[in-house]
Amino acid sequence: MITTRDLAWTAGFLDGEGSFLWAGSLRVVATQVDRWALDRLAMLYGGSVCWCPRPSIGRGIHQWSLSGRRAGGLMLTLYTMMSLKRRLQIRTAIDRWRARPGQGRVNRAKTLCPQGHPYDMKVYRPGRARAERRCRRCENARRQKNRMNLRSLP
Repeated sequence: MITTRDLAWTAGFLDGEGSFLWAGSLRVVATQVDRWALDRLAMLYGGSVCWCPRPSIGRGIHQWSLSGRRAGGLMLTLYTMMSLKRRLQIRTAIDRWRARPGQGRVNRAKTLCPQGHPYDMKVYRPGRARAERRCRRCENARRQKNRMNLRSLP
């Protein structure tokens, strides 16, 4: 179980060594030469620790990263304990995450078709487990176009 002391340590560590960003998904990243602090983060919150060789500086570094919903939860949990700079990073990442187009399970929550019309009908197809959501205006336009194509055939 994560204690208040663990949260305070995490906030202090990530405020100095971490980054909060949106890179296709919410991400929290921290890098260190010594691995022990990153292993502690991985033990507390999950994520992964990897070795990143840096030939330009002659040695590599370890990087801990956490992404997705867990990263978002950690960002929101630590927000009030962070400096203004990190709060801005968190706010920017969360705003970009909220503005993204729906993906996966989120598509079910969409109420408008790609043309901006409301989904107001379901089409059931044989052999399919689920109905497809369609908007009536786009469906009528598609049917009209098909009728016109059939009329033009010899």
